[in-house]
Amino acid sequence: MYQSQAKSNSISSSSPIITLLIALIVVNGFFFANLTVEAKKLFNEFCAYLQNNPKKVKQQPQLKNMYCTSAASYQPVVASISESTEKDTELAKAKSKCNSLIMKTMNTRTESDVNKRDAACSKYKEMKKQLIQ
Repeated sequence: MYQSQAKSNSISSSSPIITLLIALIVVNGFFFANLTVEAKKLFNEFCAYLQNNPKKVKQQPQLKNMYCTSAASYQPVVASISESTEKDTELAKAKSKCNSLIMKTMNTRTESDVNKRDAACSKYKEMKKQLIQ
């Protein structure tokens, strides 16, 4: 198992997938958007450890290949969520209303809410279509 607090570089040879999952869970204080960046760092750390300690891990060749390939090719994706820049436009208001009614309909499933959702989303799609043309 990867033990970040003890700064130990021991890796369980029983299951590399479980090892990686535990290592990702151990990383505290990171938001989901940063998780892929941390995964990239872990791939690099595991690869370096396996290259420097070839006899300490039973499944070393397979693990080394997996982690070093991941370290070299994996591209982290960092997502951010922010307010729309088109906040005050009529299109943005229509989109927001459509989205709100979609969420409401998912919970209530009443015919009235379904009709309101369909009308609001149709209006939004029509407005969007007119802007594109």
